[in-house]
Amino acid sequence: MKGWLFLVIAIVAKLIA
Repeated sequence: MKGWLFLVIAIVAKLIA
């Protein structure tokens, strides 16, 4: 279940980058 959460974090990190 944490897989999607990690995906969201990766997307957010991309936006911040």
